[in-house]
Amino acid sequence: MTGHVRKTFPGLEATRFYAASSIIIFHVTSMFKLAYPDYLNFITQYFGMGVPLFFIVSAFGLSIGYEKSFNSRQEFSEFYLRRFLRIAQLFYIVMILYIPFWYFTDFAHYGIQSFLVTAIFFHNLIPQHVVGYVWGSWTIGVEMLFYFFFPILSLVVTSKVRAFIFFLFSFIIYYSWTNAFKGTEGAIKTFGHFFILSHLHYFAAGVLSFHVWKMIASTSDLKQRVTGISLLILGVTGIILLMAFGVEYIYLIGRAFGWDFGHTGVHITWALALGSFVIGITLYPTPVLVGNLRVKWGKASFGIYLWHMMVIGALSKTGVFHFFYNILSLPSLFGYILSNIAVFLIVLPLSLLTFNIIETPGMRLIKRFKFN
Repeated sequence: MTGHVRKTFPGLEATRFYAASSIIIFHVTSMFKLAYPDYLNFITQYFGMGVPLFFIVSAFGLSIGYEKSFNSRQEFSEFYLRRFLRIAQLFYIVMILYIPFWYFTDFAHYGIQSFLVTAIFFHNLIPQHVVGYVWGSWTIGVEMLFYFFFPILSLVVTSKVRAFIFFLFSFIIYYSWTNAFKGTEGAIKTFGHFFILSHLHYFAAGVLSFHVWKMIASTSDLKQRVTGISLLILGVTGIILLMAFGVEYIYLIGRAFGWDFGHTGVHITWALALGSFVIGITLYPTPVLVGNLRVKWGKASFGIYLWHMMVIGALSKTGVFHFFYNILSLPSLFGYILSNIAVFLIVLPLSLLTFNIIETPGMRLIKRFKFN
């Protein structure tokens, strides 16, 4: 075994919980067209940004955990095994549970080919299967591809300058890739949106954020604290402004740099705002945003992500949402709030349970392997 030591950062774990929570609320709001007041429209527009936040945190955390690694075949082997064990065990259990879930509902009809391609984590490479067998598992396909290339990336991107070049390069790819799929429909359009090249810039933002964090972390405690608070405020402010004026911002960028560049410019700004938030909360895990329970839920965020869509679908099929809105005759706001609460009350304990009995013991399996 190598001497790999897992470093823990409470702010980073809490951020995983915030990302997972925003995705839950986004899917409760958008999946079954629940009624809600018009002033909450920003949820369907922006709470899906929890996925890019996950990608940034993933790249940031891996960069910290595997800094100066990959000097031997043993370290490469251990990294890939760790990533596989971290994902596969709970994911395979959820995949099996989706077989009766799809059978007893009419939500989707995925076949054996989709199941097998998803099981080997190749679905992000195949247009007709890019969404994956499990609801929302397209992100798992993206993550697994990033894991595959991460060791090589970490050997190449070894400084702030190189990280910044990689960040800019990723947006050139994003701009070219998304424009290539303009006007497409069906499976090809879906593939263009979910393929890793549409999201590489957020991983690049995570790598860049790590190098910025590393530079700041080498300074005095006072400088770290002040810089952390400043970046945290900057990140939160940027996120709020993007949610409040996102459409106007796209128009402004389009007028200045060309309409095709509008969305790319917004994605650059989102990446910088989210990256600033991640650096800030890692340097300064303020109790306002970071608490023991949120850290615990953050560690179980993979389970939160895997379970929540099945729970939402089950609550819809069993009439729970209908009960809140129609049987109780509640106003749309209260029905909407109760629907979200119901999902959280099931998903959070379930995720903690599976984290403790499946994910944690599963990661210990790596100790049984010897690398040569």
